[in-house]
Amino acid sequence: MTKARQLADLGNAYDDGALSNRNLIINGAMQVAQRGTSSSLSSGAIFLIDRFQTYEGTGGSLNIEQSTTAPDDFYYSSKWTVTSADTSLASGEQAWVRQRIEGNNMAHLGWGTSSAKTVTLSFWVRSSVTGTFAGSFQNSDGNRVYPYTYSISSANTWEHKKVTLTGDTTGTWLKTNGNGCTIYWSFGMANNLQGTAGAWAASSARTASGETQLIANNGATFYMTGVQLEVGDTATPFEHRSYGDELTKCQRYYEEPNGSSRVGDPSSGTYSVQYNYTVTKRATPTISTTTEGTRAGVSSHGIQSNNLNNCAEQVVVTSSTNFVYSAKVKADAEL
Repeated sequence: MTKARQLADLGNAYDDGALSNRNLIINGAMQVAQRGTSSSLSSGAIFLIDRFQTYEGTGGSLNIEQSTTAPDDFYYSSKWTVTSADTSLASGEQAWVRQRIEGNNMAHLGWGTSSAKTVTLSFWVRSSVTGTFAGSFQNSDGNRVYPYTYSISSANTWEHKKVTLTGDTTGTWLKTNGNGCTIYWSFGMANNLQGTAGAWAASSARTASGETQLIANNGATFYMTGVQLEVGDTATPFEHRSYGDELTKCQRYYEEPNGSSRVGDPSSGTYSVQYNYTVTKRATPTISTTTEGTRAGVSSHGIQSNNLNNCAEQVVVTSSTNFVYSAKVKADAEL
């Protein structure tokens, strides 16, 4: 009996690739939110829901939150609300959410070669605004792009969207720990950032022409969850991974490791507080610290060492009396 016949007999016709670990998107069910569950954004880029970065570069503003409004089989979604609209975008203005996929994780797609594989992007979306929405796939150099569109036909209703595209046979697509591919979902981009949907182009466009611009509608809401990217021309059911697995994948790019709190009666001098990462980082992370609680008897502190597996903070104590030192470390190795 052939493999295809066996799968058919089991009621599963999928025979296009792996049956597990097939989703190239990390945290597609919006479960992990290490940085918090709500934030406002009037300018610049932030991560809230892990691995999904939001950018606001128009005259408008957005609120982002982890929401429990979700379709069947999901618990969380990411929600964006337009808190200030921009109805006329100047050149270069843009608002979007994106996920960058590490080159190591998509090397098997063979993009940039004659054997480039077809992929299918699928996701659940719910919007208070209807129309033709858009986004794109883009390489790290920003000079190869595939703009795509999808339609939202019913306001405030969950709809499942699918976008299938043939892999790019030209261009440079990183197969390292760098940015292998960026997927954009547009909330509104200026005309000079729009391109023709449904074809690869040597362009820096980030969305498709004629898109509906969410950012032009004050109070508009947009939810997304169940994001999946997989090999083949078929959108299979969403691959639900355990929370622990998803968290581990996210921590390769961002983590707030547990550190040491010192309470004691030491001599004056310099002390080292080490923070071990749960997961080896994609690259040497950028470290920031936030003091928690009180810091008595400490004159200065700063990062002493930092690598893929841990970092250490140097604390200078100027008093031999009891002191307390506690800090939250943020290790950021995002693409």
